[in-house]
Amino acid sequence: MAKFKRILLKLSGESLMGKQSFGIDPERLSDYAKQIKEVHEMGVQIGIVIGGGNIFRGLSGSQKGFDRVKGDQMGMCATVINSLALSSALGALGVKNKVLTAIRMEPIGEFYTKWKAIEAMEDGYICIFSAGTGSPYFTTDTGSSLRGIEMTFGYDNVPATGKGAADGKPCLIAHYDGTAHGYSAEILHVRRNMP
Repeated sequence: MAKFKRILLKLSGESLMGKQSFGIDPERLSDYAKQIKEVHEMGVQIGIVIGGGNIFRGLSGSQKGFDRVKGDQMGMCATVINSLALSSALGALGVKNKVLTAIRMEPIGEFYTKWKAIEAMEDGYICIFSAGTGSPYFTTDTGSSLRGIEMTFGYDNVPATGKGAADGKPCLIAHYDGTAHGYSAEILHVRRNMP
């Protein structure tokens, strides 16, 4: 029996790189998918927010001459790419999941609404929230705060590190126990089999 009814996992995009200097390491992605499946099989409802820093970071793009808004929009697209990769890895393991985007991108992902996400989680789907908040100037840390509050995960804000879970630093998991006010948040260290 799971201790928590619903959790939110925030993964930095950099954590998907594994030992690479860019992009997505298939082995790391597979490890994440297996661990997420293990928790899901305990009956836990899971929401996931993934950053895009392994592909493109809006703020650093603006420092290289990109318009800040366009750079942030490119970063939002990077989170969608990472979400699709995780969705594919979970699907390969037989795990039902949905990619929900903060900007309209059908048929790539469904447009996010709070009610659609809650209904999907209650129907046994893992929800992968992508494109941050859908607005420039906000990071996926802000997006995870927003989704956490909307989904009643009970999460306030814990910033991700630049390297995230890949370097053994804590990653956020916020928990909701299913009651009107019953929630707690804690920082968990990377699970035993992560490098």
